[in-house]
Amino acid sequence: MDQGAIGGQILSLVLSLSGIFAFSIHTHFMRQGREQFKTPVSLFILWGTLLLSVAQLGVTIIFSG
Repeated sequence: MDQGAIGGQILSLVLSLSGIFAFSIHTHFMRQGREQFKTPVSLFILWGTLLLSVAQLGVTIIFSG
């Protein structure tokens, strides 16, 4: 595997883990009563971010071997 492919896999892992972290921290804020994260648009973005991040993480892990 060449250096560009390894760099791309690392970037993909970092981005997918960042999306999962963003979902987690915003969920924490919602549980603390922050109402701005409970709007339908915010919930759609948060859940979309989580789903895409988990899918990206899975694909990255599957194709890294």
